[in-house]
Parts: sequence; structure tokens; C-alpha cells
Amino acid sequence: MDEFRGWEFLIQETVNRERMIRLPEQVRETVAVNHLTKGPSICWSIEDENRYIVLSESSLEKDAYTNIGIYKIYDIDDVDEPGGRIRPPKEISSVWAADPQVGERVFYLTHERMCRGPKPSVYLLSEAQVLDLLPNRASNERTGAITDSLFEVPGFDGAE
Repeated sequence: MDEFRGWEFLIQETVNRERMIRLPEQVRETVAVNHLTKGPSICWSIEDENRYIVLSESSLEKDAYTNIGIYKIYDIDDVDEPGGRIRPPKEISSVWAADPQVGERVFYLTHERMCRGPKPSVYLLSEAQVLDLLPNRASNERTGAITDSLFEVPGFDGAE
């Protein structure tokens, strides 16, 4: 399955009753920054066509993305501390194709070219979006438009 080479991690978390999502260490180390006024933070963006979420250290500059803003990481005072939780901003609930609800699973996914590029970034995907990436059992081919758009991520072409 060569098409899966280079993917750094796929980490599953569950949306809790406060619509908070645990922030795994690998994600925090990849995209969290200590913002001057907000403290530990992550920049949230949405891809305009397929409406998936990209978390990054700073705003994305490609026209394909709408930057939602920089939002606080809860339960930590510094990005070097363990733990932390995030909450999807209210602004994205009407446009994020996934918009997971309490008890649903979400997945953090990144490729080596995303997390080592000039603007480190990570996807935050719903379970349906992740399943769309897997090979089709009948044809053994990847399905869904999201698969192709994932490979147009920030930094894949070397010029975020």
C-alpha cells in the first residue's frame, strides 16, 4: 500500500460532553504555539472545497483555505506541558462537513511533508472522512474526492 507511505500518524480521539477533544502529544508538538496574548494556541483553517479542518502553527496562505482564527488550547499554560484539549470554534460548525457531535470519534492525521514543511499542519477529520481515504474493498482503489485533495496539503508542493 504505497499510497500510505509518509503518513506520520493517525490518532483517534472522542468528542467529550463539552465538545472538547483531547490534544495528543504528537499533535501539540507539531502545531501548537505559545501565542503572545492567547497562550498555548492552534490556528484553525478549513479547506473550501471538501470542508475538512487543518490545524497549523500559523495562518495558511493558499487560496484553497479559509483561516478561521487562532484558538486557545485548554488545560495547559505552555505548549511544552503534557495534556491539553481543543474545542472546534463555533464558526466552523455550519461549514465543516464533519462537525462531530458529543461521543463521536475524530482523527488527527498528518504526512511527513505537512509536519516538516514551512508551516507545520495536521488534519482533524471525522470518522467518515478517514474511512473515505481507505481502499475500496471491491476495487482496491482509494475512493472519494478528499483523497486527492489531501495530497494538495500545505507544503506538499513545497510552496505553502
